[in-house]
Amino acid sequence: MRELIKSTDKRRLELIELLINVNDWITLKDISKHINSSIRNIQNDLSYINSSVEGIHIKTNQTGIRISIDDDYNIQDYYRIVLKQALTFQILEAIFFYENFSVSELAVKLNVSTPSIYRAIDHLNQYFDSYGCRIESNPCRLIGDERYIRILYRTYFKEIGSPVDWPFKTLDEKDVDDALKLLLNVIEQLAGNYFSNFDFAYFWTIKLIICVNLIRYQNGHMVKKYKEHNHFVTLLSQVLYLVPTSNIFKSIGIQNITPKLMYQLLYPYYKKNFAFSWEDLVKVRSHEEYIDQALTYLEEFLQSLATTIDIGIDIQKLLVMSYGTIYLEDDDPNAHYILNNTNNSFALMLKSNYPSLYKKFYQTIKHFRELLKVSTDDNKIHFIIYTLMTHWNNIFIDIHTKHQQLSVLILSDAHFSHAKAIQEVLAAKINFNVIFETYNQRELSIDTLQNIKHDIIVSTFTIPDEVDKPTIIIDQYPNNLDILRVLRLVEQMIDKKVLEFQEKLNF
Repeated sequence: MRELIKSTDKRRLELIELLINVNDWITLKDISKHINSSIRNIQNDLSYINSSVEGIHIKTNQTGIRISIDDDYNIQDYYRIVLKQALTFQILEAIFFYENFSVSELAVKLNVSTPSIYRAIDHLNQYFDSYGCRIESNPCRLIGDERYIRILYRTYFKEIGSPVDWPFKTLDEKDVDDALKLLLNVIEQLAGNYFSNFDFAYFWTIKLIICVNLIRYQNGHMVKKYKEHNHFVTLLSQVLYLVPTSNIFKSIGIQNITPKLMYQLLYPYYKKNFAFSWEDLVKVRSHEEYIDQALTYLEEFLQSLATTIDIGIDIQKLLVMSYGTIYLEDDDPNAHYILNNTNNSFALMLKSNYPSLYKKFYQTIKHFRELLKVSTDDNKIHFIIYTLMTHWNNIFIDIHTKHQQLSVLILSDAHFSHAKAIQEVLAAKINFNVIFETYNQRELSIDTLQNIKHDIIVSTFTIPDEVDKPTIIIDQYPNNLDILRVLRLVEQMIDKKVLEFQEKLNF
């Protein structure tokens, strides 16, 4: 949706994103090629960013351009600024809350000219045409595909705020929290452990979904009801009889909790073949052959990957999360973006640090989605990769400790305490990806050294050639050259481990 912001803002976003991803010096000429803009425009943008964007700084020298960001600043802060300042999105927000505005009243509220409002609405309508939506004027309101409109607003409010912001001007946050907690408490009692990982971030997402749905519902906009049914729908039908229409709900404009209202608020969870738990998923795959085929394919891949790289896995949890994510993605604001494509950023990080792992996941998830007969758009593939990787407990720690971490054995012919002192010195100077240990057994032989599991030996005495281990002989007290030699060998061994890890993924 970057088409809906000014071209200068779009170019500045691309410039900042490029500088962050490069994370090194880059010339104006290279920047010009990457973002397809003139050097003069880029110089003006760099000057603007340095003078007007708090928290982001542009450094220049003979090598080129580089970006730095304050510790208490986040690139998301800049996305929010751009989004809030864009007239198109100011209009969309205003007509979300106030559908009775005429164009002239909207111009007064936003402090712009009436012709500017008309031009912005024309721009919006050109964009929305392909989505079956349009903005009517006098009064101004967004109509059309209601499901698309609601996910648009959920995504917008997620990007301009955070769990500690409250963007819904017409609703009191405490009233919403009280009503939602009451509703969710009843659902949790009925649904068992479905919401075992229900933290503040997930609660915020649920609030976004329900508040957008509620305000659109109160303004008379209805999502078309399909004949959808799953186990959760059965639970919701029970909720209707267990949740009283109390003052808690009346405070946010809900006079009666009806099946129609429940559907309008929670329709994303009504989808056919949706599964909240492993038990639900077993039932679904037993009735739908194509779903079982897709899940079997993903299960075999994940199990093979875990076995190949020797890391733990909760296969049931990952299958439920992956399958559920696909069925919710059209209505989940975390699966969409306006300016800030967080799922793509995660995928780029994975691709940069673990290229073979990213390639495996991408190919597998693409085919998984094909088997489920859903879109294979890159953004949606990346969303599932993000879901899998973040719900796979300790995967990055396990990869690090088993495939990128080194162990170094310290030997001293003086005494054990001397070896410990060397260990402390090296650990203080070389503190990444390395575990330093000392040898404290009474007997020492060539066979013993040959069979140790450590990657490197650091010794104060010569080690026989028969010991086929990378070895560095140091002074009785490691000097700066000794430390540098150990560091170089550590870096070489880590690089070797990374390559071995990448090769393991070619199963």
